[in-house]
Amino acid sequence: MGAHLTSDNIFLKYNFKTTADWKKIFSQNLPVITDTNFFIACFENQVYLPSSIDIIIDQAYKIVVLKSVIKEINKLIQTSKFAENAMKLVEKYALVIDENLISSDLPTQVDDQIIEIAIKLKIFNPIIASGDRGVQKKAKRYKIPILTFKNKNLRVIK
Repeated sequence: MGAHLTSDNIFLKYNFKTTADWKKIFSQNLPVITDTNFFIACFENQVYLPSSIDIIIDQAYKIVVLKSVIKEINKLIQTSKFAENAMKLVEKYALVIDENLISSDLPTQVDDQIIEIAIKLKIFNPIIASGDRGVQKKAKRYKIPILTFKNKNLRVIK
């Protein structure tokens, strides 16, 4: 198997403690916060994520991945042929952030962390990329759009 992205080699440029830190990145880029199963689903459905998002989202965006999602993908590399490809996609296109730098009181469940981060980024109109029904329900409750698959195609649910 290829090299794993770990907390030791994640490049974190910003502290993300204040809104000003977020503005450095997201004033010009829409945050697309992804969960683990979304990356895997891209490869299962033979969807090339960057060009597919380009078609759906008509503005600049930044794929955001939490460090906890990286840990989940690393675990899946042992059992999923798509996980290693997902990791390569993360390494090439995503901004990996340590969720603990954002808030020390985030929930322990990765899906709940994604929702909390999206809420914190609300002023930047984030989109959550997920196929998980639980994440989708919570995102709808907070009026956060969802990027998901329908019939092997990406779509945004508002």
